[in-house]
Amino acid sequence: MDLRLQGKTDGREVIRRLRDRIPGLPVVVVTGFHPLAPEADLRGIGGPTARLIKPAQGKRLLQRLEDVILSQTGVG
Repeated sequence: MDLRLQGKTDGREVIRRLRDRIPGLPVVVVTGFHPLAPEADLRGIGGPTARLIKPAQGKRLLQRLEDVILSQTGVG
């Protein structure tokens, strides 16, 4: 999930809405914001399961996604 989306709804709002429907939903945030920047603050919506700083390279992104999937399935 990118935090900055075009239009009225940003990534934080999308995450909040999804987690309202599916509590505990794993989320991988990909953002250009520094983790301590106010724009990257995800407190109050459960925070990301994983966070990557743009530009996220393919191998790193795939590894983080695999890590999240395996942590949710209890495999690994």
